[in-house]
Amino acid sequence: MVIRKQIAIFTLLIFLMSIIPTSFAREDMSIETRIKAPNAQNIKPQPQLTAKNPQLAQVKKVENRLRVCFDFLKKNSLSDTPLLTCNKLIRKEISCVDFLKEKGIDEPLEKCDKFFKKSAQIIKDRPYLAKDVASAVAEPRLKKLDKLVASHPKVVDFVKNLPEEKAKVFLHLPRAEQKKLLGEDTYNAEKELSKFKLKKVKKSMLFKKRIISPSKVKKAEEEFKLAEEAYKKANKAYKEKKSLFLSVKEQLKNCKGVDTTKCNDLREKVKEHAKDFLINAADMAIEHLKKIKHKVESSEEIDEAKADEIITEIDNTISKLEDVKSQVEAADTKEEIQKAAQAINRIWKGIKHKEKLHAARLVHAKVWNIIKRSEHLEERLDFALANMEEQGISIDNIEPKVNEFSEKIAFAKDNYEKAKELFKQAEGLKTENPTEDERTQVLELVTEARQLLRDAHESLKEAHTILMEIIREIKAQGGELQSEEEPEEEGLGKDEVYEVVEESYEDEGSDDDSFVGNETLNETSDEHEDFMSEDEDLSDEDHTNTIKDDSKEHSKKSESSENSEEDESS
Repeated sequence: MVIRKQIAIFTLLIFLMSIIPTSFAREDMSIETRIKAPNAQNIKPQPQLTAKNPQLAQVKKVENRLRVCFDFLKKNSLSDTPLLTCNKLIRKEISCVDFLKEKGIDEPLEKCDKFFKKSAQIIKDRPYLAKDVASAVAEPRLKKLDKLVASHPKVVDFVKNLPEEKAKVFLHLPRAEQKKLLGEDTYNAEKELSKFKLKKVKKSMLFKKRIISPSKVKKAEEEFKLAEEAYKKANKAYKEKKSLFLSVKEQLKNCKGVDTTKCNDLREKVKEHAKDFLINAADMAIEHLKKIKHKVESSEEIDEAKADEIITEIDNTISKLEDVKSQVEAADTKEEIQKAAQAINRIWKGIKHKEKLHAARLVHAKVWNIIKRSEHLEERLDFALANMEEQGISIDNIEPKVNEFSEKIAFAKDNYEKAKELFKQAEGLKTENPTEDERTQVLELVTEARQLLRDAHESLKEAHTILMEIIREIKAQGGELQSEEEPEEEGLGKDEVYEVVEESYEDEGSDDDSFVGNETLNETSDEHEDFMSEDEDLSDEDHTNTIKDDSKEHSKKSESSENSEEDESS
């Protein structure tokens, strides 16, 4: 059966090859003249639509498509003989449709349209690209490169001398990153590009590092809210009990060396108030750590290894705090209470700089997610503009805005990478029993990294504003942000895309992950009972939802709520 099919296909190809030379014997210029001057004398009168002419409508469709094809190839200088080329392509498509009909294939014209598009994609001669590269990469990426060649003459020699795999990497980079490489000297540009490779990624994993079931996410979010409420309650009680403790302690100053019933009562009260506010202080620390833990549990932007590491560290610390709480509750003497307070202090000092780091890394992971979504949107914009050009729609006013959008994303990404390096340094200083100097260094590095992330986030917000302008302009010009399906690329499955990653990238344990929460407990250097103060709210504004919808839904959202931004507290 297979052999028969192959023989049938081979016979069909021989037949097509035999009729094409006679069909296109006329010179291309004469065909072009006929299209440009439809009323010229050298054109035969068109047949009228009658019952004897049932195929006239199909003939007119071919003529219309011939005109569209000719205009497109001519405008973009894709062929020296555009009419001859279009005739060949369309005739191939007609044969394609007849062949698929004969085989009983549904929607043969739609399927052959895709073949026709693919054939048109390889017409343009790009001498600086190996054929294997040009045929493996989606046409919108090649068109983006054509524009880059026009504005950066250096591109031709640069791309021409790249190994094929690195040329593909370059074609998959965002606009701003391509231009940044071209701003370097050739040696440094090639050295920088050598750090990256293309990796196949499941579409479902493009913006996440692990899959968490919806039920687990929901449970973690509910537990986070419970921990948040418990934290507020413990904080309020802590302040009240601490105030009472300090008040009674002040009164007790007059009882030094005095053994009266009133003074003894005050001594008992100060112990009880001290125990109460210490227990609530421990509860504050516990609930704060739980908030971080539950944020990590619900974050798909943190890989499994890092999440397990953070959660294990938090669980161990909570267990220690629970043990000390029991010591406080059982304490009878001033010395036992002081000893328990010192233990709480010691535990908190051992985790404070670590939880700051975890919190900042959660923000870092959230920024990673927004950058990834933004880069994907930039690709969608490139595809949309390529489609608009095919339809003859001007994109001159849109191109500069897309370039600006890309630059904003590149700035955010650069800050993200700098923050990642600072986190690596901080991780190197994170020890089980840190010295005061190590704790200080970690906190300084985290503070610097957080500022970089704030700057990155601000740039992403600006990019979102530009994105809304671009979408409005595309729609005003008659284009669409979302095509029915993304252009296919060689070597990819239906549910896969290429992602540019570092050569050292590994699926497990990569360090461009994590993100966590807000409030932090601050230690004072005063008496042991003053070991923590009121929370500092460092909520990081989350604009992920404004970037997420990179499909038709995004376009709909931009119509109804272009100026609305849903901020989500971290």
